[in-house]
Amino acid sequence: MSQKLVRGEKMKKKLMIMSASIGFGHDKAAETIKSKIEEKDMNIQVEIIDFMDIIQPSISKLIKRSYLKMIHTLPSWYSLIYSATKNIKYQNKAIDIANYHMNKKIVELLRKSKPDMILFVNPLPSSIIPSLMKKGRIAIRKATLITDYAMHKGWLNDEIDCYFVGRKELEEGILRASTNKPDIHITGIPVEDKFMMTVSKKDIAWKYELNVETPTILVMGGGLGLGSIKKTIMMIDEIDSPMQTIVLAGRNEKLQKVLSEIEFRDDHAVRILGFCDNVHELMSIADVLISKSGGLTMTEATCKKLPVLIIDPIPGQEVINAKYFDRLGTAKYVDDIKDLKLEIINLIFVNPKRREKMAKMCEEVMQPEAANEISEIIITQIREQ
Repeated sequence: MSQKLVRGEKMKKKLMIMSASIGFGHDKAAETIKSKIEEKDMNIQVEIIDFMDIIQPSISKLIKRSYLKMIHTLPSWYSLIYSATKNIKYQNKAIDIANYHMNKKIVELLRKSKPDMILFVNPLPSSIIPSLMKKGRIAIRKATLITDYAMHKGWLNDEIDCYFVGRKELEEGILRASTNKPDIHITGIPVEDKFMMTVSKKDIAWKYELNVETPTILVMGGGLGLGSIKKTIMMIDEIDSPMQTIVLAGRNEKLQKVLSEIEFRDDHAVRILGFCDNVHELMSIADVLISKSGGLTMTEATCKKLPVLIIDPIPGQEVINAKYFDRLGTAKYVDDIKDLKLEIINLIFVNPKRREKMAKMCEEVMQPEAANEISEIIITQIREQ
């Protein structure tokens, strides 16, 4: 059915954002950009599409299962695959595999939706879909938002018109690898506005029955609750001083149940939480974050000026993220879990000035306007279509 316009009313433009439901950072970035664009321009309709819903269900399940299996039990395999493909563009091989299963679906989806622009926020669709569009003779402006601080050619496709990246080195890598000359914007990775807002520590402490004066550690394992979370909180419980620990188990209900059954020291207040959407509040009350180094988590912590002790990064992109933020001075990459207890004691009790210096570095390197910059560039490009 054609869209009818009232006299004087503008035909709405459309942005399609394509993510993939593997992990949570990509989806959060998509939602942030969607919200920001709708806030800035009511005449642009934003639609988020999950790439995993497009491909054949059996292949989708296989990809998700294989990814989770590798990062849980075979991280060395994931590291080998990541390293082996780091300098190889997926697009040629991926297209051969994807053509049979997806070509018709993609063409039908795009012709039905008729977006004026597509933004990819995950390497799978970013590397595959643009080439399928070329084969189907669908001319739509295409952009990619890279949600890590690591350079990997799996994100790239010579049909992409524009990239949004978090640091200068990625711009240089893209230009070296590309046969075309895409526009590249060093914007940072977008996070929700609430990570830039000041909140009352006293109110948050009251909400969780905590003492605002007691040292507080936030422990996170991402949306999937990955990493040595149990081992971490047992190490914290060995510290012979009053402490408060907030633990986010993500969507890992089994882990949350196991942690909730542990008896901790009387002078250690421990709060075990599942997946929550108020991470900005918890980061506001914490003195230190202990986490793996997902691109979005590290960006959020930097915007909250929260020093990070990085443990258990997923091999590949998260290890590169960890080393990058360690070099910046906003985080410490603890590559041996046995050293974690000493690092906590040092940051909290022995050398609090180091913690203050890390927080100061966060303030110097953070890119709080990323979501605004990206949305404004996209809006301008869509209006020009």
